[in-house]
Amino acid sequence: MSLLAFLLRNPTDALKSYKQAIPDHVVRLLKDCPPELSTARKELLVATRHVLGTDFRGAFLSKIDILSNEKVLVGAGITSHETLRPLAYSMLADLLHHVRAELDSNQLRRTIAIYSANLHDDSLASSIQTMCAKLLLNLIDRIIKLPDLRDGLTSLYLANSSTRHASLDIGYVQDQVRGTESFISPTEG
Repeated sequence: MSLLAFLLRNPTDALKSYKQAIPDHVVRLLKDCPPELSTARKELLVATRHVLGTDFRGAFLSKIDILSNEKVLVGAGITSHETLRPLAYSMLADLLHHVRAELDSNQLRRTIAIYSANLHDDSLASSIQTMCAKLLLNLIDRIIKLPDLRDGLTSLYLANSSTRHASLDIGYVQDQVRGTESFISPTEG
């Protein structure tokens, strides 16, 4: 996979003929990777991220539904789940960001659900939660362009993001009650 990512930096006509087959093989490798091989899955995710940085990323649009499945993307292993979720979801977020104009309503709905759940997951680092928030914010443009589903998807988006803001406010208030300062005001400096 790493060799393929390297070759795709400057694709030849011979490689371009495999544009539709590459996503099938990437998904197959992710599905067939044993749960206990988290290092192999990590290498697959890193190489896939490099492939998605090329002109071949559009071919992955048909695989977004499969890649949105956490068992396929992250795997079923405990180690993979704990260590590779940030890498896997940021790789998928990169893909979704670049093809967001072509996402259909079901893909948008699933993306909002997944990244809203990640936004609410306190076990993920704040940088990953920020990435989730940015992706969700970037999806608003696409949601607005879907007149038949705009209201439902917008409601889903707003409900999820407002819930997260409320939980952050509650955490801040709880810190204040305990006497700990998790936020330094600009005047304190």
